[in-house]
Amino acid sequence: MKPTRIFDALLDIPMDLCGQVAAVRIGGKRIRAELAVYGSASKGSAFVQVAVSPPVTTAWGDAFEIEDAGRNHLGSGAVLHPFPPEFKKVDIEKRLPLLRLLAGDAAQMLQALAEEKGIRGLNDEEWAGMTRLGPEKRQAAALENESRKRIRILSFEPLHVISQPAFEFLCRRIETFLSRFHGDNPGLRGLDPEKIRDRFKLSRQVLRLALGWLRKEGRIVNVPGGVALAGFEMALTPEEERILRELEKTAFRGEFDPAAREEIRRTFRIGDARLDFLMSVLVERKKIVEGFDGFYVHARWLDELTERLKNSGRREITVADFKELTGLSRKYAIPLLELLDRIGVTQRTGNTRHIL
Repeated sequence: MKPTRIFDALLDIPMDLCGQVAAVRIGGKRIRAELAVYGSASKGSAFVQVAVSPPVTTAWGDAFEIEDAGRNHLGSGAVLHPFPPEFKKVDIEKRLPLLRLLAGDAAQMLQALAEEKGIRGLNDEEWAGMTRLGPEKRQAAALENESRKRIRILSFEPLHVISQPAFEFLCRRIETFLSRFHGDNPGLRGLDPEKIRDRFKLSRQVLRLALGWLRKEGRIVNVPGGVALAGFEMALTPEEERILRELEKTAFRGEFDPAAREEIRRTFRIGDARLDFLMSVLVERKKIVEGFDGFYVHARWLDELTERLKNSGRREITVADFKELTGLSRKYAIPLLELLDRIGVTQRTGNTRHIL
């Protein structure tokens, strides 16, 4: 812990006596002090900022005595925050709720410090430098807060947390940022997450948690180039929409495989990168499903095939059975069966597959 020249505290004297405080006794030393009053904590107590000279080393919860200029005892106090912002820079209406939390137990203290840090989150090094609680008690306080949905734990070793209100605020800001990005760049599909991190000056843990939650809630999706708002449709030219329709027909006929890729590229006179992008658009629109090794299957054809398997009366199927059922050659049957395994329609056991 490092020395501080100011700290926030709770005094057990009424506000009208705060002007008489001239010194504090802390750590066995009498130190000159001046007070700036935030407001009343309750009847007979007050929240204050204490400026001391010389600086003193202290931590959350440390007790001290207060005296007037004649060295008369006025009451006692408890340190709430050893490294607060300067009083003149504080919005008192916003500061008082944090001070009330800091006056509570270890879990409430953590909640207050996490809220103070905002979207950056609070790391264990910062927290440990403000309290005498050991690692086990700090982790217990974090777990209690998470169970009550006051914070989210980003990592345990080292401990890193973010307050729930700050996390929800950040997620809304990311959505707004993406909306503006799409409006300014209608020809781009997605935004690099690193640009989101730079914009909000986030740690990688905070960014990962926020994007993961937004994906889970269906608010954003992964796209080539990064992330996009769910439901965002990139502005395509009429020619690109025509190519998409032709690509969908090709997939429906079962002709889109690696061998046909070059022919498709030449036919539509597009490069590999653009072809990959257009295929990804069809995947996002749920028109086609990407299999293994560059194979694509039309979603409607796949649904129809799944129904045929379910209604076939079979409990299991071999490659030969599958070829007979679909009329496909082994070249196409094997990748398609692997796709069915992946999406949970079938399950391979040796040379046969169980129909789930």
